[in-house]
Amino acid sequence: MGYDKKESVVEFYVMADGRDLPQEKSDEIFERFKASEDHTKPGSGSLGLGVTISRNFIESMGGHISI
Repeated sequence: MGYDKKESVVEFYVMADGRDLPQEKSDEIFERFKASEDHTKPGSGSLGLGVTISRNFIESMGGHISI
């Protein structure tokens, strides 16, 4: 986790090993209710909204989020 400052832009990043996200599903991560199959089990507490909410918040401030 860290950041880079480029002129008037600050880029934040988080590096992960991607264990929980197969490459072929990386386009789906920003869709609502697309929790990974492991997290859709009853009692997991995941609705598949966290990244979607983050994207909407970031874009509402003129930012961009990507994988």
